[in-house]
Amino acid sequence: MGDMLKEHYRAVSNFRRLIDIMLVHVSFYFTHIVCLVFSFKSLEEYTRTGKVFLFLIMSVIWWIVLKQNSLYKSHRFETLFMQLVRIVKAVSVAAVLFLAAITIFEFPAIGKIFMTIFVVLSLGSLFMENVIIAKLAESLRKLNINTRNVIVVGMGKEAADILLKIKENPGWGLKLVGIIIPDQIDSDNNVDSISALSRLHGYKILGKLSDFYSITKGNVIDVVFFSGSPWYLNAMQPYIQYCIQRGIDTELCATFFDKLDFVKMFVDEIGNLPLISFETAHKKPYQLLVKELIDRGIAFLGLFILAPLFFITSLAIRLDSPGSVFFKQKRVGRHGRIFEMYKFRSMVTDAEARKKDLFALNEMSGPVFKITHDPRITRVGKFIRKTSLDELPQLINVLRGEMSLVGPRPPLPSEVAQYSDCQIRRLSVKPGITCTWQVSGRNHIDFETWIKMDLDYIDKWSLSKDAKLLLKTMPAILFQNGAK
Repeated sequence: MGDMLKEHYRAVSNFRRLIDIMLVHVSFYFTHIVCLVFSFKSLEEYTRTGKVFLFLIMSVIWWIVLKQNSLYKSHRFETLFMQLVRIVKAVSVAAVLFLAAITIFEFPAIGKIFMTIFVVLSLGSLFMENVIIAKLAESLRKLNINTRNVIVVGMGKEAADILLKIKENPGWGLKLVGIIIPDQIDSDNNVDSISALSRLHGYKILGKLSDFYSITKGNVIDVVFFSGSPWYLNAMQPYIQYCIQRGIDTELCATFFDKLDFVKMFVDEIGNLPLISFETAHKKPYQLLVKELIDRGIAFLGLFILAPLFFITSLAIRLDSPGSVFFKQKRVGRHGRIFEMYKFRSMVTDAEARKKDLFALNEMSGPVFKITHDPRITRVGKFIRKTSLDELPQLINVLRGEMSLVGPRPPLPSEVAQYSDCQIRRLSVKPGITCTWQVSGRNHIDFETWIKMDLDYIDKWSLSKDAKLLLKTMPAILFQNGAK
């Protein structure tokens, strides 16, 4: 039964993928017509054979990308916005790969206007297809077509939440057959909440878990929701296996991890070993790859373009005070990796040794040490600190992959040793040259607020947020906002 359902799912997915590729081809052809009408650069340079190869390459790329972005799994529980996000990701990746293929196979270049129109039309057509399918499915479910019979197993808060979700979302097409309760009621099971829901909505209690086999055999069941504590779920394994063998979809409510803060939970595997994975920072593979490429690219260009400024600054430091031009210091990177961070030297050579004599003057709370009129700073050091020129050598760290352009500032090992359990989460991403703290007043901000800013950046990270922080960094440097 399970194999038959898999074959049906695979057939439907492949059919929908063929429809999508046809829509992409129609969008491509329509773009060609539009560009011809408005005299934009089109496919005039392509021969008939070239166009055939172009369409074949496009078909292969879109077939693979559409499959890899989970566009054909059941969207019963997804909003249209969630589907739009998937489509945007898929079309963006496919468009980039398509342009790369054109370059690799040395096809004539396609104009920017052509590609822009093509991408917009592809997005629009694929999304409209999803809207039509979603609305059609919703209409059919209201007519009791394409509905699914559901049983909820459990009595705790999780079971009550599932029942309410089913009640609040009739568009899902889930018809509740009834509830199966545990044989023994423990402290994790809220009897009152289930009883109240049963009375309020007329939910039927079908029996106890020991009656599971007879209940499922005596009713038409499409989906079973299991809920409860980890210990209770362990006892449910035979029943879950029973459902799987009969092709009954099985959903496991895992809200017993709801006390874990700041994490994203997902199912993964190593080989054939199933895992439940927790991430403390948002993993956006495509965006992170773009961030990495931007970091390395800007760092390389920056070091090349700013070479004269590096020379002038180095010369000024050497003429002002004896010692090395660069100041190298052990800092803590992502997940506790120790690396040497580079800066232009702005202090006397024995600054670290003299630091212990100045602790009483520290103006920052927490483990960070900063004072307004630090006697260890040289004359040139004051200028390069005010203008943030002392930070420029960190482009070397960015090029080496130890730092990013944007991210929490890299702490000292001695500072990390004083972090609380919550504060240590700063180390879940690469440290950066600039950050929210850097553009918000720097030393006018206390340590606790600084940490909150960094954690907020980690939780809400995106490429657009990085771009905004980079744009804010230049005015902060020019107006010396909070620099000491």
